Amino acid sequence: MNKVRLYRWQALDTQGQIRDGEMIATAKDAVFQHLFQEGLQPLSVRFNQRLTASYWRTDDLIVLFRQLATLLQAGLPLVNALTLLASEQTLLLAVPLISRLICGGCLTQIFQTLAMTQQAGLNLITGLQAAALSINNRCFRQAINEIQHQVTQGIPLHQALAKQHLFPPLCQQLIRIGEESGALDTLLARLAHWNEQQTYQLAEGLAQTLEPIMMLIVGGLVGGLVIAMYLPIFQLGSVMG
Repeated sequence: MNKVRLYRWQALDTQGQIRDGEMIATAKDAVFQHLFQEGLQPLSVRFNQRLTASYWRTDDLIVLFRQLATLLQAGLPLVNALTLLASEQTLLLAVPLISRLICGGCLTQIFQTLAMTQQAGLNLITGLQAAALSINNRCFRQAINEIQHQVTQGIPLHQALAKQHLFPPLCQQLIRIGEESGALDTLLARLAHWNEQQTYQLAEGLAQTLEPIMMLIVGGLVGGLVIAMYLPIFQLGSVMG
């Protein structure tokens, strides 16, 4: 069975800027394929760390899944539960399907906020400030703050986005068209709508896949709690007997 590894990569984007990041994969070829799909030209892909079982059994991850199981047990849909946990994330962003869901939700929120502020006649800096305040995810909030700083220095929005790996090439290309054509608010609204649709479709498929698994986890947690409560009583009975 292939070992899951953490790879660190560097690549050139369509603007000629060097970008870097990390990706979990079973082989280096999978990382190259992902970079090509994102419109990036790989420069280097290095093995960083083998992800053994101990990596996934950290205290943070255990707490995270317990929180997720509790929310599901309370009747909250999987998508809403993941959204509530999005601010704890770095861990969830390492899980491929879940990371796509969280990124899609964050991108939708960001572009909706930017579109509304543009349509209201507010400047782009104010819109970016509002977008940063509307996002709970630390990674995206940090990226928006960096983009805001670059735009303040006179860098076009699409170029600032290109330096952040959280924003796919499609976002950069459409925003560039919007900036050049003077229809930035329209393109931002289209991006928000497109990301919302993609996220909804992904969420439906992901929910159907993961909810049975999460129900098993919830059942295991409940069973473990029952055993922990009644095992001392059984032990006491056997000693007295």
